[in-house]
Amino acid sequence: MISILKKITSNSIAFVITFCAIGFGIFTYIKFLSSDQLSSDIQTVYILLIVDLLLLLSLASILGWKLTNIILETRRKKAGAKLQRRLVKWFSLLLIVPFVILSISYIFSSYMGVQAWFSDRVKAAVNESVYVSEAYLAEHNKMIESDILTIGN
Repeated sequence: MISILKKITSNSIAFVITFCAIGFGIFTYIKFLSSDQLSSDIQTVYILLIVDLLLLLSLASILGWKLTNIILETRRKKAGAKLQRRLVKWFSLLLIVPFVILSISYIFSSYMGVQAWFSDRVKAAVNESVYVSEAYLAEHNKMIESDILTIGN
């Protein structure tokens, strides 16, 4: 009876932490999207990122603990331990593949977004600097021309 209560308690804790991690992750994502200037609300973003990291670390520790229990049950040759190990292996593979695909697509999309953002700003800065340098050159030519006319007279 006590082992059942421990199992229910650990499963419910994992369940609550998982939903908190998902909720805080969504809230952090919305906070990133909603703020035009990130510097004005940087402390809130830092706090959200730290909470997200702590929740993910706690989920990883729970997962490690459960995997350790599965390995120990397999070594003790308890009934159903091999089946449980196979199920964990296949579900882990099924979860890792989409995660890797989403991570790679996120990296490429954020790189392209940053690249486009910087290229427009850099292009505008270069164009403005060319305009300023041409205006300076024209003004300098007029001053030299006026000096030459003064000397000639």
